[in-house]
Amino acid sequence: MGIHHAQVSLRSPSNLPRDHSVNVYTFSGTGSDFDGLAQAMVNAYYQKLAVALSVLGGVNRITCKIYNAQATGPNPPLATKFQDLAPVVNSGPREVAICLSTSGAPALSGRPGGLLPTERGRTFIGPINSQYCASERPGVTVRNAILELGKAIKLISVPGFLWGAGSSLNEVSRVWVDDEWDTQRRRGFRPTSRVEASV
Repeated sequence: MGIHHAQVSLRSPSNLPRDHSVNVYTFSGTGSDFDGLAQAMVNAYYQKLAVALSVLGGVNRITCKIYNAQATGPNPPLATKFQDLAPVVNSGPREVAICLSTSGAPALSGRPGGLLPTERGRTFIGPINSQYCASERPGVTVRNAILELGKAIKLISVPGFLWGAGSSLNEVSRVWVDDEWDTQRRRGFRPTSRVEASV
C-alpha cells in the first residue's frame, strides 16, 4: 500500500515562499493517478473557498503537489497542479486560521476514552477574508464553507486513494469545524517598519 502526501499551498501576493500558507493531507492506497489527485484537491479548494464563498483573503494561487511519503532519498513531486485567483485584497491577519478537524474509526472499537490523538487530524485553513474576521468567533457561514471543503476532499473519486486521519491513516469518516479561531504564528509576515520612542 502506498502512502502519499498532498501538499496544498496558498500563495500570498508577495510571491515569496515564506509567505505561503501550507497544509498537508495524507492519502493511502494503491492509486497511481497523481495528476488526478492533485487536480481534485485544487478543485475542492477552488470551488469551496473561492467560488462558492470568498473565504480566502490575500491568496492569488492554489497549488497542490503530490509526494511519495515513503521515499527515502530525493523526493520530487509526482504531480503539480494549480489554479490562479483574483485575490481578495482585504485579508485578515495572516496568523488567523480556522481548524478543519477530522477523525476515523478507532483502531480498536469500544476502547475506553475514544479516539487516540494519532486517530485525529487538524488542518488550519487561512488566511481568511477580513469580512469574516470581525467577530470574536468565526460565524456559521465561514465555518460551513470549510466544512464543505472537508466533505469535498472526502468525496474525491480518484481510484485507489483514501484520505487518512492523523498518523494512523484510518480513513476519514467525520469532519467538523468549531467556533474558535486558531493562531498559526509561523504564517505571519516579517515586519517591514516600526515606530519607536525614547522614554
